[in-house]
Order: sequence, then structure tokens, then C-alpha cells
Amino acid sequence: MREKEKLPIKIFNLILKNNMKNKSSRNRPTASTSKKSTARTKSRKRKTTRCAALSANQQQRRRSSRLAAVNNNNCNDQNNTPSSLIKSTNLLNKLRVKEFNLTKQGYKVIAGVDEAGRGPLCGPVVAACCHIPTNISQPFIEKIGDSKTLNEEQREELYKEITSHPKIIWATGMADNKEIDQVNILQATMLSMHRAVEKMKIKTDYLLIDGNRAPYGHEEAKRPNGTIRKADPPQPKHIKMVEPIIKGDAKCLCIAAASIIAKVTRDHIMEKYDQQYPVYNIKNNKGYPTFEHKKAIFKHGPSPIHRLTFAPLKHMNLKKNV
Repeated sequence: MREKEKLPIKIFNLILKNNMKNKSSRNRPTASTSKKSTARTKSRKRKTTRCAALSANQQQRRRSSRLAAVNNNNCNDQNNTPSSLIKSTNLLNKLRVKEFNLTKQGYKVIAGVDEAGRGPLCGPVVAACCHIPTNISQPFIEKIGDSKTLNEEQREELYKEITSHPKIIWATGMADNKEIDQVNILQATMLSMHRAVEKMKIKTDYLLIDGNRAPYGHEEAKRPNGTIRKADPPQPKHIKMVEPIIKGDAKCLCIAAASIIAKVTRDHIMEKYDQQYPVYNIKNNKGYPTFEHKKAIFKHGPSPIHRLTFAPLKHMNLKKNV
């Protein structure tokens, strides 16, 4: 009986051994799987080393940028060289790359020109010319790069800081509504730019113009409709180069500063006109063709500062509201 009882136990043990062998054989890695696992571990090690190297480089860059910022704050304007400013990656230095490159080419005085007031129905078109030395690194200059996103109060603050800085040289020129009606808005804009450049206290040798056209170089010509386009004013001799840049106020610091000066200067002029002609609400619309402005023109007629060659005024047979 004992032998009969031992027999099934032996069989059971054999079955267990076979099962254990099968499991071990399944879990045992083959040559191909072992190669794959080793390759994976190597790639993981490489990635970790690369990440560690990148993080170390990033930390070093951050430390160097912080040290440069501290040094720039401690130094005077004269000690700030263009090379140290170009190395930083903020918006301010991106706007100054053009000016730094021109100074390397030998140009000493680089100025930007921009205008304000081409689209309104009344008032002048105002242009501004501005020169900002490359060794200036005041905190307010960093805000100039966001000129498109500024509200009226922020523009006013920047205008005061820009125009009151002793090293920043600027000037404004304008063409009134009568000149605009005589020569058209494009020629009046070029004329206002030329007047701003002529008023500069320092002679500029390189001009950066916002837009696709410079105020110099075009001769008198006859248009297809029979009218004659007057020639541009002669380019001053001290200006060696004039470069128009489309959307220049977002690419060059001096043009961005000129846009702020031109905009705020024209706003001040329109606020004075609002006191003379309050029915048009010029203080709020700044002369632009809003619905309320057009409605006031239909009701009261155009004022002496309205541009009669602009639509819808040129299609109206209205008397001036003197």
C-alpha cells in the first residue's frame, strides 16, 4: 500500500519539475533579446548623460546671463558695449541688431522715422525722427519694443521719458490738412518726414524709414489720370543712406521710439482741436472715421481742419463749419 501511495507523489513531483523547467525556459532571455536589452540600456545611459550635460549648460547660461544683468545695472551707460548687449536674447537687443550692424559698418548716427495720422478725416499728419545711442540701456527703453501693445497712458509715460532723456535726439515735422488736400496724403507724409529730419540737431548719416517708400529719390512724374506728382525734396548731403523697412517699428528700436513720439505729438494736437470743435468728439476719435464722427460731419458740416479730398467728404457738397 505504501508503494502505491508513493507512486502518485513521485509523478506529482515530476510534473512540478517539468513545469518549473518550462517557466525558466520561457523567462530565460535569448541571444536576440539580450542584445536588444543591452542596446536599450546603453541608449538610456546616453540620454541621461545628454540631459545632464544640457541641464548643466542651461544652468551655466542662466548664471552668465544673471551676472551680465548685474554688471549692466552696476555699470554706467558708457561702459555698456554693443557686444555685451547683442549676446542677450531679450526683445530690446533684437530690435537693436540692425543699429549695431550699421555701427560696425562705420555709420555713426542712425535715426528712425515714422509717422502718425494718415488715415483720419481731419488734422495733420505728423512724423518723428529719433536717434538713440547704442550705449544707452535705461529700463524704459525695454518697453519701447512693445509699442503696438501700449495703451494711451503707457505711451504718454514713455513719451516723457524718451523726450526728456539728454542723450536721445528727436524732432517732429507735420503737414496740415490743407497741404494734404493739395498734394495728397502720401506726398504730405513724405514732406512731414523730410521736415522732421531737417529739424534734427545732429546730422544723421543713415535713415531707417517705416514703410516701403523713402521720402527722397522720386522725381516729378505724370500719373495715369493726368495729374502730376511733385518731386520729392532733395536728400540732405549728410545722409549717406536711406532704407525703408516694412513694419519697421517692430524691427528697429529707433523707429519704434519715433512711432511713439509721432503718435503722442499728434494726440496732443488733436486734443487742442477738440476744444475748438467739440461737436466732432476729436478728443476720443483723434479724427479717425468713426460712426459718431461721420454723423457729426453730416449734421454740422466739415470744420476747417477736415480733409476735403478724403472719402466721404469729397463726395459731399457740404459747407465748412467755421
